Amino acid sequence: MKLSVFHLSRRSIALRHPFVTALRRVETVDFVRVILHTSSGRKGIGEAPPTPAITGETMESIEADLQRLGAQMMGLSPHEAQALLMHDTQIKSSAKAALDIALCSLIDPCPISSNVPLRSLITISLASPEAMRREAGEAMRRGCRHLKIKVGGRDGQDALRIETICRAFPEATVIIDANQAWTRDEAEHLMLTCKAPNIALIEQPLVRDDLEGMRRITRQSPIPILADESAFSFEEVVHVIETGAAHMINVKLMKCGGVRAAEEILSWCAAHGVGCMMGSMLEGPRSIAAAIRLSRCFADTVRFVDLDSPLLYADGRIAALMGYQGDVIVPYM
Repeated sequence: MKLSVFHLSRRSIALRHPFVTALRRVETVDFVRVILHTSSGRKGIGEAPPTPAITGETMESIEADLQRLGAQMMGLSPHEAQALLMHDTQIKSSAKAALDIALCSLIDPCPISSNVPLRSLITISLASPEAMRREAGEAMRRGCRHLKIKVGGRDGQDALRIETICRAFPEATVIIDANQAWTRDEAEHLMLTCKAPNIALIEQPLVRDDLEGMRRITRQSPIPILADESAFSFEEVVHVIETGAAHMINVKLMKCGGVRAAEEILSWCAAHGVGCMMGSMLEGPRSIAAAIRLSRCFADTVRFVDLDSPLLYADGRIAALMGYQGDVIVPYM
């Protein structure tokens, strides 16, 4: 079986509400889809969204990377193509993830035979405290009990945002995601004043490179600290954990470069007793499906699942087809 044709296309899915964080505001999920065809008539599909503020990639740069590598892969077997991909030092992480997802579906096309249901967080976008309470209420009415609330508004209202949602929905599990927006002083103040018992994690409170600050926060925090932007690669994950810069790691296919890289990270975390979140950017359904599959493979290590893009789509039929029932993702394949 050899790769014979590849095809790229741009896709866009409207969101139910604008998605707002400390880093960006978007109203659609935009991504590049790559399809690899084989000489035997099979095809593998992968996807990558542009997230310039996080991975530095644009739609154009993803397409350029995929065009370059896709052309080199023609005539190779999927295993040979994956070896080429793993050794390419120029391709960026999201484009690499798209090709890896497509190749993995050709190398191992059968779904995991697992009946493990997953419970996904749903993201509450950064807004005024009252607007966030209303959006959280809507999510709760749809059966979502695990909320990731985006903070980092740089307006002095983050404590009120957190308090408002935790008080209004004491039955919810709440993760606070600052997206690198807090200073050390803000982080120390907020983690000590926000004492609601339903807060499970604080995610990436400081800028990516402030690992000394992350170590200080991690030592002091009564709430577990989750590293996201501070830990892209396997080497960064190991460094963050071994130096005490976080308690847990957010693993994202678009951040680390695909399924194989994520497996390496998750295997190391499993061996060292490090809990993980399987996270995502705003992504299309194919890349989310790959992350769901991987979450089931590492169910003992993946303690939180943040694969809520389908729950945020304006077209609710996509989430239903993927097995989402409220915030529970049941096996559908």
